[in-house]
Amino acid sequence: MSEIASEATVDTVDAKVGKFADAPESEAKRPRTRSKGLRRKPNGEKYKIQIQLGDRAKDRLFALVEETEVESAAQVVRDAVRVYDILVEEIVSNNNELFLRDKQTGQEVRLKLF
Repeated sequence: MSEIASEATVDTVDAKVGKFADAPESEAKRPRTRSKGLRRKPNGEKYKIQIQLGDRAKDRLFALVEETEVESAAQVVRDAVRVYDILVEEIVSNNNELFLRDKQTGQEVRLKLF
């Protein structure tokens, strides 16, 4: 790897498969797959994970902490996982499309993610 990666430790990620700690029970629709290196802990304990980020990604992560006024980079990551989960559910699983509407013109543009 030509670029030296920065390390950012993510405090905790909820280990319950299929739902987040603050999500209502009704949102736990389907089982989720886990990455090969992440094994479920008993009793829904939380995991501590470590990620490597390049300088640009690290800078953007901490800019998002400031912009969104959350407590930590870990919260930005948890929120990002929650949003990504919703997008995958809607776009991939439910075969829906995502559109952005310009507030001034009302014009809609399809947002292609996958």
